Amino acid sequence: MTGMGLQPDVQMVTSRIESILDMYVAELRSENLTTIALVGSFVDAGHKAEMNNDLDILTVFKDLEEASSVPTLSTKDFESIVHLNAAIHDKYSDVNINVSSCFRGGPFKPAPIKNVNIEVHNLIFTPTRWRSEEPTILFDRSRRNRVLWGSDPTQYRRIDNITIDQVLSNHFGIHHCADMIRKSVIWYEEWKRINPETMVIESYQEPVNINNAKGSARPIAMNTYIELICYSIIKCSINLKRAVLKTIDPYAKEIDDTVDFIDSFYASDMLVRILDLKKHVRMNTLDYSSLDIASLKDDALGYLARLESYCDGTAASGS
Repeated sequence: MTGMGLQPDVQMVTSRIESILDMYVAELRSENLTTIALVGSFVDAGHKAEMNNDLDILTVFKDLEEASSVPTLSTKDFESIVHLNAAIHDKYSDVNINVSSCFRGGPFKPAPIKNVNIEVHNLIFTPTRWRSEEPTILFDRSRRNRVLWGSDPTQYRRIDNITIDQVLSNHFGIHHCADMIRKSVIWYEEWKRINPETMVIESYQEPVNINNAKGSARPIAMNTYIELICYSIIKCSINLKRAVLKTIDPYAKEIDDTVDFIDSFYASDMLVRILDLKKHVRMNTLDYSSLDIASLKDDALGYLARLESYCDGTAASGS
């Protein structure tokens, strides 16, 4: 399944990431901006840079129409982030490190390339969007963020824990993840213009056409589908552990505790296999030609079905 890959210069990549964050704080300006925060894996001090790095940066702007129940974003504010990301790419991409950008929400990670990649994943919120987001998505951003500038976004809503019903039924809960894996589609959210001044959130599904992908498009499609499976298995497992044990910890400890929790009711190595698969994807050491996608899909669906059974049993017992 795996092959030899290059190893990143961790110090160089870490320094580049810190410079990107500094540039956000120094240059992103708007009278509507309330928060710039780091979320995701790089919040943990012990997280080491990989070949493919997902740098999640959360920004919060005031709603353009504050009285509306629908999240609204100023086109000017959105474009300020787009222009900043273009400047970051020009300044910090070189022969050793590529810096790319993503502006939509979902399990969207950097496609594998030969050199180090830092993908700046822009999570653009307004207070109304923050308040309306489902707990399975918002929980980590609410509980594990490092504010770089402005105010803590939890002033709009703080989530102290999640419930088993939410783990089952929310977006990117067990039911939703199993459905996406089964149908080979991924659900995304993206800001779209409705007029020259105003943007709203659009939700949509996008197919992952592994069977039809040819040439250089095939490994990208496979990587996208693998990321969906990895995200689904890891996220649903961690969220179920949180719902039952009522704990949240730095990622490394939380992963260890989640493996132990799953082992307590399900004798399966699936979670450990997925964690290993994710590591090889991130380090560009995965041999895609040896990977049996059909078997991986079946195993993932079987695993999620077992988590669903556990949730149903726990709910029935009143635990």
